[in-house]
Amino acid sequence: MANVRKFQDATGVEVRVDNEGWENVRPKAAVAANTGAGPDIILSTNDDANLFPDKLLDVTDLAEYLGNKYGGWYPAVQQYLRPDGRKWLGLGLGASGSLIVYRESMLKAAGFERFPKDTAGFLALLQALKERGTPGGRASCARWCCCPGSFPRRCRRSPSGGFSTRSFPSSAGCS
Repeated sequence: MANVRKFQDATGVEVRVDNEGWENVRPKAAVAANTGAGPDIILSTNDDANLFPDKLLDVTDLAEYLGNKYGGWYPAVQQYLRPDGRKWLGLGLGASGSLIVYRESMLKAAGFERFPKDTAGFLALLQALKERGTPGGRASCARWCCCPGSFPRRCRRSPSGGFSTRSFPSSAGCS
């Protein structure tokens, strides 16, 4: 809200900020898009902009400016918000990361030297683990292979008895 006040002071443009629960954002955004009444900017998630692309302003100039200034955009952001490869429907907000935690000994016992970098390899690993009587599990989302920043990590027991993690290269991320 401090940034909103600074913007209002600098431009003289009045800004109203509404706070909605996530479950209310999508239907209210759809109403605003279809009636032309409602907020000018909506903070939303994932593919919401693709629900009504013809109702949105083209923000390509801003997206390209920010991409050039800050080192580009993750491919996943471009798939969601620039689906035609040309016009940007919105701007990426951020990326949630996920961690893959596994025991190297179980991986090797299943016949794998490295953690898989694609879903086909991941399925093969889980099948091999199941055959050995040590099936894999999933505690969170299954988007580990498509979320920016969600690269596999290797879990190791630290000298203190706890576990530490080590990041793998970014090649395991989006494709």
